[in-house]
Amino acid sequence: MAEDNIIDAHLFRDEDGKLYLYYVKIGDPFVIFVQPMSDPLTKMGQRQEVLRPSAEWEQRRGRVTEGPWMLKYKGTYYLMYSGSGAIGPEYAVGYATSNSPMGPFRKFAGNPIAKQGNGVYGPGHNCVIEDALGNLWMVYHQQNSQKIGWDRFLAIDPLWFDKEGVLHVKVTRGTDETIERHAR
Repeated sequence: MAEDNIIDAHLFRDEDGKLYLYYVKIGDPFVIFVQPMSDPLTKMGQRQEVLRPSAEWEQRRGRVTEGPWMLKYKGTYYLMYSGSGAIGPEYAVGYATSNSPMGPFRKFAGNPIAKQGNGVYGPGHNCVIEDALGNLWMVYHQQNSQKIGWDRFLAIDPLWFDKEGVLHVKVTRGTDETIERHAR
């Protein structure tokens, strides 16, 4: 039987071929879980809670951790996630790290790494892609304004790791022409 109130599934394949399904259980609070999988459709073992809202930025508009996306870099697992409510300008992206895809995860002290500012509102719910040159890009949505609601557009900005393994992103505001064209 399927479980109710589940959103934001992300299937991660580790270097050893093992699969892990990250997803969000909606409630008060929104909590991120990981479920080992024997194949993309079959659960294996027990699910594990990995993140729940605890930081102030994750609770500005509801108690929310959602939109999980897993990256692995130099043996460390980086679980990116969004916090606060997706309908507001304070929606943001942070990450937590672990030595295992099952956790425990430790939230980055500098969270959120993508947040409101300089004309950017509500950056969140991302995935990461790699281009042909090996550069990483964060694909995510932004709000068009500070208004509460679902007036969003797609954005893509560079993502990188520094020498210490800290994850960075430079969120930018689309041009007014791009945003206006999207709104049509």
